[in-house]
Amino acid sequence: KMQESATKFNGFLTKKLAEELGMARYFAQVLPADKADYVEKLQAEGRKVCFVGDGINDSIALKKANVSISLRGATTIATDTAHIVFLEQGLGKLCELRDIARNLDHNIRRSWGMILVPNAACVVGVFTMGLGVGFSVLTNNVAAIGALINGVLPMREVAKLEAERRHMLELELAAHDAESESETHLESVKVVSPADTQDDAPAESPTTR
Repeated sequence: KMQESATKFNGFLTKKLAEELGMARYFAQVLPADKADYVEKLQAEGRKVCFVGDGINDSIALKKANVSISLRGATTIATDTAHIVFLEQGLGKLCELRDIARNLDHNIRRSWGMILVPNAACVVGVFTMGLGVGFSVLTNNVAAIGALINGVLPMREVAKLEAERRHMLELELAAHDAESESETHLESVKVVSPADTQDDAPAESPTTR
């Protein structure tokens, strides 16, 4: 959950946005030169700062932030300074990025736990329960393999998301092709009115009495 926000927009819009997002504190009408100062101020309070910027004046704040994000179409200095660059011009992927970061952090902590806990238990077991060195080596290798498997699990999730995106893209392309074919078919069909039918009908030959 976001707790602080700094923006150049006026106070009314910023307040309304902060209330919708549930932010506890916000800074409105921030001058370009003051953005880096606000980043340092929040960091001095012990907070991790994520800064989003796309202009030349944002480069210093982007460099000082713990996590810096820029957008497609931003200035070159902003994209070069930012840690992450979205390939879209909006912030629609920001929540997805947060979820990825949290899952990665949990995965790393779980991997460390899978390595340290069994090895610590083996060390204790060697001195207190008389476990052999071979058992400790075996436990260490099993723990390392488990941590390795746990480390590649996010790649399966990424592959799953990529497959879903490709499937959605294929569906959109198929729908677009079907719509194009339907429009082409309608254009090729000539609607003939009854009057045209009568005009095009062959003239009847006169009958003799």
